[in-house]
Amino acid sequence: MTDEDYFSEEMRSRDKTLIETFGFGYSQDFKERIVVALIRYLSRLSPEHQQLWKSKELVGNYSVHPNYEQAELLGAFPDGVSIFNAFLEEIKQINILSNLTGRSALFRKEFDHQKRPRKFGFLLRPTLSEYRDFVVTLDKIVSENINQDFFGNDVDLYKDITKKNGTFERQRKGSISILEEWLVKFFKPNDPTRLKKMIETFRKIRHERQPGAHKLELDEWSIDFFATQRKLMDESYDALKTLRLVFSAHPQAHSYKPPEWLQTGKIWSY
Repeated sequence: MTDEDYFSEEMRSRDKTLIETFGFGYSQDFKERIVVALIRYLSRLSPEHQQLWKSKELVGNYSVHPNYEQAELLGAFPDGVSIFNAFLEEIKQINILSNLTGRSALFRKEFDHQKRPRKFGFLLRPTLSEYRDFVVTLDKIVSENINQDFFGNDVDLYKDITKKNGTFERQRKGSISILEEWLVKFFKPNDPTRLKKMIETFRKIRHERQPGAHKLELDEWSIDFFATQRKLMDESYDALKTLRLVFSAHPQAHSYKPPEWLQTGKIWSY
């Protein structure tokens, strides 16, 4: 709600009642995400709005998110950061490493985690449409954001496709394929498992967004979308962190030091 909405003539006087803060919580199995509000704040609402909150009250075993608990109940600064903020910081750090190696930034655009891209956050409602919006945003931040100038002439950006009539066509490779080819050419890990998983995750993001991009889908509501999003975000963050570690192994990046909070801090994925 904006100030303009609040003071407009269309806003009923009885609805001009606000709650100071609210936070989030979760079920013990992390499959359900809930809104949490303190009783002292609810007590200041109008009786009508108190009843609206009462009608949405949940019964069960839930926990308040530690960040909200520390800030509102203990008066302490949160001791962790959201996985979404950490993810955007990884983008910045990878670009720093890219420049240290004498190359263009790997990602064309960096994002301020204080003003995250719209739809890049926890689902407010567990619906298919919200999940698809999140995946599209995630793909735009990663694969669509890869700067192909980074690769220079190291790898061919095109591939030859044989058509049915026997002729050839030059077709531009996808950004993930180019990144994979470049990594395979220049990075030789003792155990390629994690690198392979990283590429698989980037492709999974692209695959997850495709159904909604090419056909109309009926929206659906399912509590399972909370868990599905969390799993994909955990995998995506691990993939991006792997990419940073790969770049940090470059000889010209020996002076690089990541932010302490990113290295040893607590990253909240719920």
